[in-house]
Order: sequence, then C-alpha cells, then structure tokens
Amino acid sequence: MSRSQAYFRQSEQLPTRLFIHTDETAAAGMLLQALPAQEGNADDFDHLVQLTNTVKSAELFGLPANEMLLYHLYHQEKVTLYEP
Repeated sequence: MSRSQAYFRQSEQLPTRLFIHTDETAAAGMLLQALPAQEGNADDFDHLVQLTNTVKSAELFGLPANEMLLYHLYHQEKVTLYEP
C-alpha cells in the first residue's frame, strides 16, 4: 500500500462542501469544512451548508472575502476568523 493510500485509509474524513461560482471571466468559491475535535453535530454542519447555499455569484465576486461576506452569510452565528 502506498503512503497516500495509507493516509486516506487512516485519515479522519471531515464533513466538507465546496461552493463554486463562475462567469465568463472569473471563478470564485468557498470551502466549508468542519474542524476536527470541535463541538457540534451533523445538524450544525447541515445548517451552515444551507446558509452557504444562499451565496450568490455577485456576492462572491463583489464582497471582500473577509468579515463582510462572512457577516452577510452567518450574521446570526458565532464566527471565528483564523490567520491564513
């Protein structure tokens, strides 16, 4: 078994969703992923998926990918921003 096969076999699979929007000249997206060892359950992640499903192309292309977009999508949730 190769190292990469062993990694994927043993790695923790985290709930993950990718949201991608494109137009004729650009592409933008968001990655939503549960963090390991965080409190919460599948319903919490599903709730965030439903909120993120509401993002429009104009928002991804027009709003800064920081507090403004996060506030727009998740203003009723507790959001933590981590340094890149």
